[in-house]
Amino acid sequence: VWDPRRLPGRRVDFLEVERWLEQLCGGQCANGHVRSERRPDCTPCTANAFQGAFNVVQIVYDPYQMEATAQRLRRLHLTWLWPCDQAAARWICDSDFHKYVLTKRLAHNGDELLREHVLNARAKLQKDEDSRMRMVKKAPNRKIDAAVAAAMAVERAMYLNI
Repeated sequence: VWDPRRLPGRRVDFLEVERWLEQLCGGQCANGHVRSERRPDCTPCTANAFQGAFNVVQIVYDPYQMEATAQRLRRLHLTWLWPCDQAAARWICDSDFHKYVLTKRLAHNGDELLREHVLNARAKLQKDEDSRMRMVKKAPNRKIDAAVAAAMAVERAMYLNI
């Protein structure tokens, strides 16, 4: 979660977010360059010696907020990206997340931000259907971004069986 209130200029620099994701998935050379910053005068870059990457199978993202970032990351062929639309897919993610929490099929590392965001959420049921719900904020000033991201990630992990 990038909180603009805690950042210089009180804005999220999406190029920095992209670089972080690129470093996470593709690593960096010994001189600190990521793949999109390859330099012809850098020996590790020209040798394609990028280290420190994690085995990221898939990145799930909100296309409304992150489509431009996802398109640039796709061009680098670092990992599989899956857009989670804010309609049907989001209802499924949130419903399944709620079900997994209630049945104690999820555990987390005690991250305070995630805990706070989950506690800030309430369930909004879909009209004419009791089995679908969506996480919404309990109050307009409360944040639930980490809970929504976790719900999307859990859905993809369960779908991919990882």
